Amino acid sequence: MYKALTFILAFVTMLTIVGFMGQLWWVFDLASHFRPQYFIALIILVVFFAKAKKWKSTSVGIVCGLVNFMLISPYIGTINSVTEVDRPKIRILSMNLSHSNSSYKKAKLIIKKTQPSVLILQELGNSWGNALRETLTEFPYSAKLPVNTTYGYFPLPKFLLPLFIPKEKLFIGVFSHLPFERIMTDQSDSYIRGSFKFKEKMFTLFGVHLTSPVGKVRTDERNKQLNGLVEEIQKNNQPTVVVGDFNITPWSLYFQDFIQKSRLRDTRKGLGIYPTWLAQFPPLSIPIDHSLISDGIEVGSFSLGPSFGSDHLPIILDFSID
Repeated sequence: MYKALTFILAFVTMLTIVGFMGQLWWVFDLASHFRPQYFIALIILVVFFAKAKKWKSTSVGIVCGLVNFMLISPYIGTINSVTEVDRPKIRILSMNLSHSNSSYKKAKLIIKKTQPSVLILQELGNSWGNALRETLTEFPYSAKLPVNTTYGYFPLPKFLLPLFIPKEKLFIGVFSHLPFERIMTDQSDSYIRGSFKFKEKMFTLFGVHLTSPVGKVRTDERNKQLNGLVEEIQKNNQPTVVVGDFNITPWSLYFQDFIQKSRLRDTRKGLGIYPTWLAQFPPLSIPIDHSLISDGIEVGSFSLGPSFGSDHLPIILDFSID
């Protein structure tokens, strides 16, 4: 047993280190996403090695555990509570429907109960569009953008490919009770950009769905989309909200670079990790769906919706405009 646990410690230590090397190889970037799992595993290993008086292994576990803790600590607990303000709030509901999911009634119920001002849907195909037609017609303003799902190949066994390769064309959809002052769907294959007026105040919303990083080609495409999104955000002079499926966690070097350049704030910071994917297997769940805000936006609340058959959990953001 000691040998097996020593091997596990060496493996988690290696993953902890290579997670900082994501710019060298796309697989290393994947290793950066599971920092909470590494931390929990290392706590268990440290307890075991300390009881066995294996001080060298204990020291390695403590050091690597602290490294991972430092990265996830801004998202643990309630460091900064959200501010309740009297100003009217806007509610955004973002849902990755998952092209292989057919739990239409559950999705309808979430939308009905949440009552969003703006609904953002990822992986919206014809089957989902038909199933949600009645619900979506309740939103007087809408825009859809087809997403590119054919970048490169998937280095996966054939039996897993149906989970990643859809049988129909997929879209990002934005459905709103707020009128569009301006809507842009032709600038990118990864987001819809809209300008809205609420209580005589303007704000810009980006509804996002970046490419999943399965393989080098798709990882490069996702990073290219992040850079393109940064450029559009930097040009914008309105309060900004960016919501959707980024297919990246806060601990990736690429995400950290995106946050630094865009000067956006992560709304889950200080509130909790709030993992959104894999919804069906919580022990390995990680936060890859995000809501980010600029100056001029005041967060009322951030939360996750219930599981509805998708591999993603919905995210719900309430905010007001300063």
